Amino acid sequence: MGVISTARVHERHQRDASEQSFGQWADREAHQRGVDLDRLGRADEVAAAVTFLLTPAASYITGTTLDVAGGLNRAW
Repeated sequence: MGVISTARVHERHQRDASEQSFGQWADREAHQRGVDLDRLGRADEVAAAVTFLLTPAASYITGTTLDVAGGLNRAW
């Protein structure tokens, strides 16, 4: 999973870089982490992927990984 904008990420912004707007900081953070879309993901984007997997349209999908990562594909 990519870097998702959560309450914890907002707290880190306040602690580490409150002099910048959250948007500016988040864009830089995503870029530095190698997210191809150069922005943080949103919780609703993760929820949409999970919702899709629960629908009949995904009934033949097995044994695979669905990356919801904005293009982040570094090996950890």
